[in-house]
Amino acid sequence: MVHDTPARRKARELKAEARASEKDAATLAGIRETEEIGVTKAIRAKELRMAAESLKQSARLEDITVRQNPITKQTKKGDRIYYRWLCSCRKEIRL
Repeated sequence: MVHDTPARRKARELKAEARASEKDAATLAGIRETEEIGVTKAIRAKELRMAAESLKQSARLEDITVRQNPITKQTKKGDRIYYRWLCSCRKEIRL
């Protein structure tokens, strides 16, 4: 399960906007008078996709879970509890 973090939500929004812009660019590319607008839309779509890709690392950091793990050590004076920090993160991120 991948958690719904703010960076992932923003990346999904950027990808949706990029898809819409790519669709508009493809439509405008077929019309001679609007080719320049189509190229502009295609460039904007590429920029949005790159921005969504750059949010992957932020999403990964937001998905980290940090916790303390107690470790019990037996000594002559009795049991002693130590704590160690554990961090878990998902390797695969789907935006």
